[in-house]
This record gives sequence, C-alpha cells and structure tokens, in this order.
Amino acid sequence: MQITYKRASQKTRAHTLVVVFGGFATIEEMFWGLDCPESRAESSQDTPTTCDVVLCYGYGDLDSGALVGERESSQINFDKLESAARTLEEYMAGYERCVLVAFSLGVCVAPRIFSALDSGLWGRFSARIAVNGTPLGIDETLGIHPRIYTRTMRYFSLGDFAHALFGLDSRSPTNAPESKSPTLCQALESSLDTNTCKRELESLCTLATALAYNPKLTYTHALISTRDNIFPPKSVRVYFSKHTPPIPCYELNAPHFLFGLFTSWSDVLRLCGALEIPKTTPKSQKFRTLDSSLPESKAVARRFYAARESYAKHARIQAHMRENLMHLLLESNLPTHGREFARIFEFGAGGGEFSEILQRELVYREFICSDINDFSQHWEKRLSPATRAEIFDMRDLATHSMSKKRFDLITSNACLQWLDSYEILPVLARMLENHGVLLLGSFGMQNYYEIAYTLGVSLEYRGVDSLRNQLEALGLQVLHISSEVQVLDFGNALGVFRHLRDSGVNSLHATLTKSKLLAYEQMFGARLTYEPLYILAQKIL
Repeated sequence: MQITYKRASQKTRAHTLVVVFGGFATIEEMFWGLDCPESRAESSQDTPTTCDVVLCYGYGDLDSGALVGERESSQINFDKLESAARTLEEYMAGYERCVLVAFSLGVCVAPRIFSALDSGLWGRFSARIAVNGTPLGIDETLGIHPRIYTRTMRYFSLGDFAHALFGLDSRSPTNAPESKSPTLCQALESSLDTNTCKRELESLCTLATALAYNPKLTYTHALISTRDNIFPPKSVRVYFSKHTPPIPCYELNAPHFLFGLFTSWSDVLRLCGALEIPKTTPKSQKFRTLDSSLPESKAVARRFYAARESYAKHARIQAHMRENLMHLLLESNLPTHGREFARIFEFGAGGGEFSEILQRELVYREFICSDINDFSQHWEKRLSPATRAEIFDMRDLATHSMSKKRFDLITSNACLQWLDSYEILPVLARMLENHGVLLLGSFGMQNYYEIAYTLGVSLEYRGVDSLRNQLEALGLQVLHISSEVQVLDFGNALGVFRHLRDSGVNSLHATLTKSKLLAYEQMFGARLTYEPLYILAQKIL
C-alpha cells in the first residue's frame, strides 16, 4: 500500500487534512488534480478552503499471496495494515480537523486499516465520506457481486476497465462531460499493467472476504454516481439508506470516477454539507435570516400566492407529507385526546389542503388557520364555515395576539423550514395547553442539496437530533421524530426548476442562468432530493 502526502502550502500546515483512500487501480494524477486554493481562503468570509491531502492507494500487498493465482492460500498481512494505520496516525497528528474521503473499494479498505490499531483514529474524522462503494466491498446485494468480481479477476482488461471507470465509450472516447476523463484514461492505461492490476484485485478480495467489517466504523455521508458501471449504484443506495441510523446519500449524474466534476476538495466537502464553519466566522446570509420587512423576504408570500392554482398538482411531496402526518397522529392514539382536540391552530395553511384533512378526521370545537397570504377563495371551498382565518406573518408570532391563546393541537405542514425554528418553537411550546400536541412537517438537511450546491443558496435546514434536543429542552415529550429521503426525477434540469416554480418554493432570491442550468444538468441530471421530516411532541407539565 502506498501513502503520499501533499501540502497546500510549503510554509504552513493547513487547517484541514483530507485523507483519501483511492479505489482499485488508482494513480496519483486522478486525485492530485483537485487543488487546495489558499487565495480563496484568505479572501473569503466562508469556511477555510485550504487543506492538506494524504492519498492511500495500491493495495496489492495487503495479503500474503506472492503470485497471481495463489489467492486461495493467501492470508491478510496484518503487519502491513498496522504499519499503514501508524503512518496515517502520524500524518493526522497536529491537524485541527481531519476528513476521510474513501472511493470505490477504498470504502471497504479504510475501516479495515483503521481497525488494525484500535486507537480511536476513526473517531478523529469530523466527516467520513463514502464515494461509490460500501464497507462490504464484495457482496451479493450490498457490493460488487462475487461472481462478477471473480470474472473480472480472470478476464481483466485494463482498457475496458479504464473506459468504464471514467464513463467513456471506447467508440467515442470524448463523449463524457468530465473534461479530464480522456486524459486520465490515457494516463491510467500507460501507468499500470494487467498483472499488477490482477494482483491488486486478489489482495482486495482477500481483505474484503477474510477480514470482517467492524460495523462501529460507520461513514457519515455517501456520494452515489447514477451512471456507475463498476459499483452498482443500487447496492450503495440500499446499504446507506437502510443503515441505522440512515446515512445521507447524495446522487450525481456521473460515472464511477466522479471527481472530474470537481476542481477542489472544498467542492467535494461542500456538496455533502461536510464543511465545518468555525465559530468565529460570521453566519452566512441564508434566506430565512433576512428581515421580514425586506422586499426579498416578501418573495416567499408572492411566489406561493402566484402558485396557488398549480400548487396542489405539483407539490407531490407535500401531499405525501400531510397524509403521513395525519396517519402519525391517529396511529399514536394519544390517551388524552384520541381524535378530539378542543382548540386547533394550523399555521402556514396555504390553500387549505392539510386543513381539509384535519377537519375531516378530527373532532374539535374551534379551528383557527393562518397564512401570510389571503387564500379566502380556497378556504371557502375546502373548510367549514366556522373556521376562523388569520392572515399574518408567522415571523411576528411572538408579538401577535395569537401567541396569547392556548391550543390543544398546533400543527403545520411544510412551513417550519421558512421560519427561524430556534425562535418559533419556544413560542409554539408556550401556546400549548397541558397535554397539548405539536404536529409538524418540515424538511431535513438533505433537502434540495442540489439547489444549494448549484446556486449557492439554501434555507437553514435542521437535522432530527438538533430539533429533538430543542423540543426536549422546551419541556416537550418527543413522541416521534424522523425523516425520509425522496428523490424525484423531472426529465431534465429545466423540469426541476419548473417544478419549483409551480409548487411555489422558488423563493430563495437567486438568479438561474443558462450556465447554472447546464451545471445542474451535468452534475445532477434531472434529480431533486427531498427530505421530509415529521415531528409529534406533547407538552406534559
């Protein structure tokens, strides 16, 4: 196994060390093309982008087999594993932050290397990113199928592998959108030979099958190429999405080697949300932090009102969420309420789609719904004549007369993410009666990550743990909190942005240009990720 080290600056050590485990048949040129730009870090108020890099590759000596074809008698070379782990420990010492990026079968190798020392090195990584691979490596359902792997070893062709790796058609080698791919393909073919590759394949097979994976050494993020012809995307997706807890998966329109899409390691980390913002850095200006009196903030109200006729048809995820919320509430069978809630308050009611379900399924004495827009025409068609409607901005709830009232059920679907949840949740908690229930649908941190990466803007989404901690600190008993990932395909990138327009959520104050549209298409195809998040909590004094 080879380990090489590269500094962003010869003068000083960078803030971050990226430890890269390459895949099978790696050459340095594949990863040294990603720069570590110092100038951007010095001029930007955002997260420092400088990083030093350690690259691990060349796994042909990790077993004791000396000749091709002797795999049956090979054993794991534990001395090599421990030596590699100690070398990495030395490199990692002294860095404020370490990040692991493992690619392809490197995803399988990395945890086995670090388990050789049992020194807690794995926990030193603030982010551990698996790229087009699983820790099992070779597996019938959660990796490369053993029969396919064995056939590859037997009939290995370096040229065919190189073209599959970079997503190149051998008949038309320049058809890939990643401009570096043809050059890297040629470099790979000229740098390696078939026997060396076969030897490495055998060594990796021994490591994956003879040394059990330690399930405690988990990854924090996963990148998946939808055009991967080497490691089955479905296997990666199933492994990480079914993991307990689920590991965030980010899908890209790319071949197996996807690093040609990036220019720096910062871009790779930023895509996964794995860039850490130092406490001393000013908070980035996300949309939801804008003052509600500013014109940009009013864009939310205008866009949702403009989409009032198309919302119900195009907001498929939101429809899925309101059905799940209703099911969650009814199945919980709360002993203090059942289906009866004397006083109900729903905010962000929009056209009344969720309000209609609530009124049909629940028994209540008073129902108040609110929205920033006047949807009277829709409410009159859907809701009971006794419904009371309030039109105001929920950002003003703390000073609004509504905050003085008390309710048995406070609920909302797909609105909380537009508000400052740190500020709004304490007010909602105070508005609950004893044994009152909070039922909320929002979105988690993976939501619209493609938009955030391409356009550079995003709402400040929160994760399940963060929300649970705040709710419990407010004295609420969290009965249920979870999220799920839904990936939709809209045919092309333009279809994605039309969907955002027709569902009223294109309010992030960003300009969509042809170049950004093309960048979205090349990186993500026509996919858009949603992460619906569900909360059911009760106030018990």
